[in-house]
Amino acid sequence: MDDYVGDLEKLFEIARIEAPYVLVGTSGGGYLVVGYAVKHREDIAGMVLIDTGKPLDNPPKEIVEATDPESPENVEKRDYLQIERDAWEARRRIGDIPMSVISVEFSAAEIAESPFAVERAAMKANVARQQGWLVLSPRGEQVVTHGGHAVEESDPDLVVETIVEVVRQARR
Repeated sequence: MDDYVGDLEKLFEIARIEAPYVLVGTSGGGYLVVGYAVKHREDIAGMVLIDTGKPLDNPPKEIVEATDPESPENVEKRDYLQIERDAWEARRRIGDIPMSVISVEFSAAEIAESPFAVERAAMKANVARQQGWLVLSPRGEQVVTHGGHAVEESDPDLVVETIVEVVRQARR
């Protein structure tokens, strides 16, 4: 997590992007957003997490192997499962900021497509599991959608409208 947060810190510095920030993270990017926000609470004006799930308690061997930093499939050589756990464990109030968590309610057909029982169970409870992010702000709200994990592709209007609303609230 420290490496990812450091990358974002460096990006803001080099690009001369000054706080306060409204951070948006989709899927695994949501963990980065949370990690950054926890470390830099005073710089965060708002947040949007887009289908950033609670980490799997016991990920299947195939997922553990594919995300292992030594795996050829893991081109960035980062421990993604640890990053997920670190972000989840670091959850605490960032501040009284506007925040939205867009969560997917998966269909029975989408759930059935997963080859892993633990993942199917997580998909069934996806909306409830993502409510855990709402501890980050008393103004946090959850928006539930359908259409698959890549919400930015299946419902781009919802994503844009949610981000714009969080920015609007942050400016008030």
